[in-house]
Amino acid sequence: MSLEISTLSRGSNHSSAVHKSLKDDEIRLAHFFRSGDQLHCELKHVSTSEQPEYHALSYVWGWTSHTDSAASGGMKKIFVNGKRALVTANLANFIDTITQLQSPAPMIWADAVCINQHDVAEKNAQVRRMGDIYKGASHIDIWLGKHDESSRTCIENLNKWHKLVVPFTERYLPNVEELYSASQAWLYEVGVLGRDGYLVDREAWMEFSRFVEMRKYWRRVWTVQEYCMPGADIERTFLCGDTTFTHQCLRDAIFLAKLIMHSDAKDVDFLSRPMGLVMATGNLKMNTSSRHPRYHRCTNGSLLPALTGLRSASTRFWHR
Repeated sequence: MSLEISTLSRGSNHSSAVHKSLKDDEIRLAHFFRSGDQLHCELKHVSTSEQPEYHALSYVWGWTSHTDSAASGGMKKIFVNGKRALVTANLANFIDTITQLQSPAPMIWADAVCINQHDVAEKNAQVRRMGDIYKGASHIDIWLGKHDESSRTCIENLNKWHKLVVPFTERYLPNVEELYSASQAWLYEVGVLGRDGYLVDREAWMEFSRFVEMRKYWRRVWTVQEYCMPGADIERTFLCGDTTFTHQCLRDAIFLAKLIMHSDAKDVDFLSRPMGLVMATGNLKMNTSSRHPRYHRCTNGSLLPALTGLRSASTRFWHR
């Protein structure tokens, strides 16, 4: 697997000035902040044995969608511990966004700046610890990139579909068979399907399909591992531009799409494309033994069954 390694400026003297040596149980955490129109990062060494509170960032190193290009700016300047450094445009865009959304921003573990990318021994040691680093986080921030022309509307729909699905699943789970039996009539009742069998708001589902297909996050094995590795009770928040949505919103949108495809709905084959991409990204099994499902482990296979809670598979070994 190849990674786009082009973050901090090359040169051993510069790198040693930014990154001080880590002790065996230490990691670096980043405090991102703004000074005028400049983006800054201060690195702090912490001992994992002291269980520090931090967010872990999951993101694509390079361009985030098919519409990105080198012309949009492959590298951007920030200041790390007061030293000028270059990071990928995608990471800089996240820093720019998080420092506007939250002031002060939380302490964040982001591999490109928190690992000395020019020290092979450190990089190898930290990569071996990445599973524990993500498991130890209090929150996972999933950066999907900047907004495009339809992403705001799509996220509004994700939140709307989440509110629609929650009472339906709470009514029937853990009885999955009963849920599926009732879903056909429910789709008509709540106005997802018209009486003619076609989607009432087909354009909204087309936008959802484009939103998933255009975002490279779903196509990267290591980002999915970052998403899956943390514990069951760790909250995961997606950020797209200055808009956020939860794992639960994505789960319920995928679940609703699955119900639509299993119904007698007409002309919905296009939904298989985004579902197929999400299915390729990992698996988070839902525990349906209680009335309020929760997520309890990362497994090999697909994210779709994890999101809908209908299948499990064997545990995936961490490999970045």
